[in-house]
Amino acid sequence: MAERGKSGFTDIYSGRDTSFVVNSLQPGRSYRFRVKAKNLVGYGPWSDASLATTSAAVPDRPEPPIHHCRSPYHVLIEWQPPNDNGSRLKHYTLEWIRDRPESVYTGNDLSCEVKGLKPSSHNYFRLQASNCVGSSQWSEVITVVTPPAPPSIVPEVRLLSATHAALLVTWLPPADNGSPVSHYIVEVIGTEICQVEDTQMFITNLKPEASYRIRVQAVNRVGIGGFSPVLKATTEPQRPPAPVPPEVSQVTHNSLKLRWGLMSNPQHIDYFLQMKAPDKPSFQDVCSGLMVTHRVSRLSPNTQYIFRLAVKNKAGRSDWSPEVVYQTTRQPPPAVTGLVCCQMSTSSLTLQWEAVDISDVDGSLIYELQCSYPGSESNFRQIYRGRDTSYTVESLQSGTTYRLRVRTCLVNGVGAGSFCPQPLYGSFSRAIEIITLAENPVSVASLKEVAADNKESSSHPLENSETKQSLSQTLWFDTSSTILPVVMLGVLIVALFIGYLLS
Repeated sequence: MAERGKSGFTDIYSGRDTSFVVNSLQPGRSYRFRVKAKNLVGYGPWSDASLATTSAAVPDRPEPPIHHCRSPYHVLIEWQPPNDNGSRLKHYTLEWIRDRPESVYTGNDLSCEVKGLKPSSHNYFRLQASNCVGSSQWSEVITVVTPPAPPSIVPEVRLLSATHAALLVTWLPPADNGSPVSHYIVEVIGTEICQVEDTQMFITNLKPEASYRIRVQAVNRVGIGGFSPVLKATTEPQRPPAPVPPEVSQVTHNSLKLRWGLMSNPQHIDYFLQMKAPDKPSFQDVCSGLMVTHRVSRLSPNTQYIFRLAVKNKAGRSDWSPEVVYQTTRQPPPAVTGLVCCQMSTSSLTLQWEAVDISDVDGSLIYELQCSYPGSESNFRQIYRGRDTSYTVESLQSGTTYRLRVRTCLVNGVGAGSFCPQPLYGSFSRAIEIITLAENPVSVASLKEVAADNKESSSHPLENSETKQSLSQTLWFDTSSTILPVVMLGVLIVALFIGYLLS
């Protein structure tokens, strides 16, 4: 027997039978057979060779594929075609053996790239060939070990705690991909980059109430992994420092007006004001809130009070400011009452008022009289300063309106008219208006009598300008005064003279 395409025959049978079954032939192949006879003399010649072909079969078992790792995440697998056993190969099937075999390639190519592998992992593959008859046996399983890779992405960064100047962040360790993580790179975006070996970090030297973006990378001997998702974190507000003491802006005998901070308070800081009175053993709360001014009322005159101030924000309350002492003024003297004009002329006014009792007040009391002159009715000028309760104003204009008022002034034993560095003034009395006498005052009653007499002697009305002026003037007088007869006599003489002119 000889296989077609090969030289040389091989003896396969010797015996008396005239038939023989040849086994162990290859499927789908042609073989040549010949036979010769033998007797006692010897062998006869070989017969003509006959050709016989075995039927086709499934392909032979493929040889184990070979592999080339292109990266930690994919591999190139190649193979050689097996014997098709008389039927042309149709396709190859490559399986990836994991929890269960999974076909990753079916086709005519002699190579395949498999992706999706894990770094530094063991992966198992086998190959099968198929023809029209069927499929071959699976090849031997090959093991593909991928190389290590840089660490995976840090899955999450979390904020553990925050202060006004620091953030404590932590994260979960990523997959090391076959090479242990040596350290982490922590980046505060826009400011700094730090390296740590632990999975948490206390980031310091930050600003209060500021927002920061933080991300982390893992590093091993192969390389640097990708950035984690960005963590957005905000520092806490800083506990405010102790403020400056409050300032006093207005002082009276029973109140103190205090101010502090900025007038607008744009940061909406709460303020706390406390006061310690002489009769109290400790500080008492006065006010709290967003206000930057406060008037403390119902205080005692000429008394010292101690104040202190604190501020508060989200982080807490500050220390108290240094203590400051402010004192109320002495109680001012009462206002003057009973201001009247007791005597007047064409150029002078005599004023008097009720005396003010200051028996319970320490100091010396003087009076200040003020007057507003024509042309400056809204501006008062001081015309008298002294202890008397009356005063005569000289050098005035006749028939002119004047406004006058008076107030008290308490001084520390300083004499009247002397300079007092810190006088204590009372309120002004109600201003009064007084008109000085005209040069030729005429009483209303006398003018009526003259007008009646003149009506009989003349039909002409009183049209003289001087007469009209005299009629329009108003006379203020005291009926008990001794000047009344003289005034009446003057009026009578003027009336007779006017009547003579009219006649």
